[in-house]
Amino acid sequence: MFTTLKNKIREEIGSDVSSVIRNAGSIRAINSKHVSQTGSTSSVSGSQISLDGLREENSSPLPSVSSKGENNLECKLNDGIQLSIKDIKKLENREDEWRKRLIKKEAEILKRMEKQEEEWKVRLFEKEKEWKKVIEKQEKEKQRLEEEIKKIEIAKQSLEHALKDAEGIYL
Repeated sequence: MFTTLKNKIREEIGSDVSSVIRNAGSIRAINSKHVSQTGSTSSVSGSQISLDGLREENSSPLPSVSSKGENNLECKLNDGIQLSIKDIKKLENREDEWRKRLIKKEAEILKRMEKQEEEWKVRLFEKEKEWKKVIEKQEKEKQRLEEEIKKIEIAKQSLEHALKDAEGIYL
C-alpha cells in the first residue's frame, strides 16, 4: 500500500521516504519562536543531511512546511500529497511495527535454520558411521582376498615345481 506512495515520494524529491521522515522529525523539533502562529508558509532549504552526516545539495527542493494551528504542522510534497504530523506519526508507527515483525520473523527463521542444521549434523554423523562400517567390512574382505591370493600363488608355485619335476622325469 505504501510502496507506491514511497515510490512517488522518491521520484519527486529524489530521496527515500526515510529522509522525509527524518526531516519531519526535525520539523517537530522546531519550537514556537521559529514557526509563526499565523499560519505562514516557510520552506526548508534544498540541502539535507545524508545518512553519513555529510551535507548534500539536492537539485529538487524539499517539501514545504506550513503551520495550521498550534500543533498541526503539514508537509506538502511536490506531487501535491500533504502529510500532517499525524500522518507522519502513523507512518513511523507502521514502520516500527514492520521492523518489529521483521525482527520476529528473522528470529523465527534463524531458529528454524539452527534446528535444520542440527538435524543435518545428526544425519551426517549417522552416515559417517555407516560409511565407516562399510569401509571396515571392505577392508576385511580385501585382507581375506589377499590371503586367498597368497595361498593360490603358493599352490600355483608348488604345482609349477611339481610340473617341472614331472617334465624332468619324463624327458
